[in-house]
Amino acid sequence: PNLETISLLKPDLILGWQVANSEVYPSLSQLAPTILYDWQGTKTWREYFNFMAEVLNREDAAERAWSDYYDRVEQLKTALGDRYANKTISFVYFCCDGFGSQAPESFMGSILEDIGLQRPSSQAKPAPPYGEIQFSEERLPEADGDVIFLASYYDSDRAYLNSILEKPLWKQLKAVQQNHVHIVDAETWRGGNLLAAHAIIDDLSKYLLDTPSSES
Repeated sequence: PNLETISLLKPDLILGWQVANSEVYPSLSQLAPTILYDWQGTKTWREYFNFMAEVLNREDAAERAWSDYYDRVEQLKTALGDRYANKTISFVYFCCDGFGSQAPESFMGSILEDIGLQRPSSQAKPAPPYGEIQFSEERLPEADGDVIFLASYYDSDRAYLNSILEKPLWKQLKAVQQNHVHIVDAETWRGGNLLAAHAIIDDLSKYLLDTPSSES
């Protein structure tokens, strides 16, 4: 970080990533009280939220925020009942001329786990260090599930996604044949905060509680 620029900002508090800033911690701490966090990707999103609440003395607000989240989780679990007890939920995202998913320890994986939704076997195992799972076109059947949530980032990714959707192998997937494929926002599903978590619950409520629709 540019210490001169930070100094001009006259910060009251400096928060930083331990891995990237540990060497300049002494210099940063001379500018303002400095706290570094060992951020390890979105899999630690709960810990990071609580860390921020503690540092900013907002524990009461954090407790209310978590209460709201878990209330919604329980409401959705109750509404779903046992209709997905023996079904799997797949998440597939397209980025940078490739596609993949995320393991249970990831952000979206932890939310599906909270709700009690099962993942396909290819997405049900830990994938250290950040929970990323990569697929190839030949392994496309491993991305299948009873329901598939599909996401892409950029226009170029959308073009690649569209090319996959035309593949005979894609059209053979169970979720595709049963019209249980839904397009969702990649930034949301691979987010890492409570706002994104609530948005995922919105998507799950919309598509799992209503009659499954075709790809869009």
